[in-house]
Amino acid sequence: MTAKMKRPPLGTLTEKGIGFRSSWGRLDTTPPQFAKMLGARDATIFVYPPGTPKRMRSLLALRQLWTTWTGAIIATTLIILAAITGGLWPGTIFALAALTGVWAIVAAATGKTHQRTRYVRARATPSGPAGEVERFEQIAFQLDELDSQPELTAVEHELLWGHIYDQAH
Repeated sequence: MTAKMKRPPLGTLTEKGIGFRSSWGRLDTTPPQFAKMLGARDATIFVYPPGTPKRMRSLLALRQLWTTWTGAIIATTLIILAAITGGLWPGTIFALAALTGVWAIVAAATGKTHQRTRYVRARATPSGPAGEVERFEQIAFQLDELDSQPELTAVEHELLWGHIYDQAH
């Protein structure tokens, strides 16, 4: 018998369009408002290589945030820097240089781990499911089981994480 998890199951989070981050990786979903507009809901489970340290997981989250919100980040930075530098062109040049520098540093720091990260995608559309739905559900179930066992030692956790990582390939 497994203990109660501190979070809802991944299937519930997927249905509600709520993303989630954990030691093993993350769940990305289409937010409900976008799912309604697009007529589809996408969900992706990313499983990091076993033993990925917390700092690297944070950098990977920053890298993912960059790719998701690039337009908003650039626009906000441009507005702020244009106000500080006193003009649109100097602010634009400075903002693009700063953002490119930050992205290059994060990309270089996370490159190997990002390439080794495994993922499983599923998509729900009005015409039915698409992608790796069965495998997505299987991996989600195993990750739920992993998260519901707080009594595991670090070594046992890593071994189970590694087994799930191998299946998410």
